Amino acid sequence: MTKINEPAISEKKSEDMLYTIDYALGQLEKVRSEASAFFAEMSEKLMEIQSGGPGDIGAQSKGMAFQSLVEEQGSFYRKLIDFYIGMISDLKKDTPRT
Repeated sequence: MTKINEPAISEKKSEDMLYTIDYALGQLEKVRSEASAFFAEMSEKLMEIQSGGPGDIGAQSKGMAFQSLVEEQGSFYRKLIDFYIGMISDLKKDTPRT
């Protein structure tokens, strides 16, 4: 006979398995990799903008749009990094010292 709480218990165990230092470190590596690829791509795209000379408002607007995008994405990556660093700190507190 199955107990009513069994699914909830098994779900809880699978959630706990994700909450590990190795998981958080892996996620930090993914963030680093994604950020590196994003900023490299944005650098390439920025270099492709052609300026028509002084007073070229179109190129200036594109540059400003790229700046805004990069700042927002950088802020997003910073928040993810802070989250995973906090997770690691919490897990270290819970880990018994030998």
